[in-house]
Amino acid sequence: MYHKYSHSRNPTYYLKYSFCQSIEKYNHYSTKKLFKANLILVYENYDLILKDNSEINAYTEELKDDKILVLLNFSDQIAIATLPNTISNGRTMINNYKTDPFKEKQAIELEPYQALIVEIE
Repeated sequence: MYHKYSHSRNPTYYLKYSFCQSIEKYNHYSTKKLFKANLILVYENYDLILKDNSEINAYTEELKDDKILVLLNFSDQIAIATLPNTISNGRTMINNYKTDPFKEKQAIELEPYQALIVEIE
């Protein structure tokens, strides 16, 4: 499913949207509600933060005063993301695993195919 802004505004929208849908059978409705309530997930300026990591796609997104961190593990192995010091604490918005690896740490361990979106300060 493509959103009307997926190609023109944000090339990663479809990827995030489909990753979030895979969490639960009926999660489509709560994911759609989340995307409507948080325009930063649709209209953002994003900055890659782990450019040399082949397993993890990690970037921050900013819209006005809001900022989020997106971590996507595309491997079938546990992967570790070492974050810059500028990223401290935050509130988890989306996580497809029960554990929350983002607890004010600089090195985050992501499970295989884990998707994590965190609202950061």
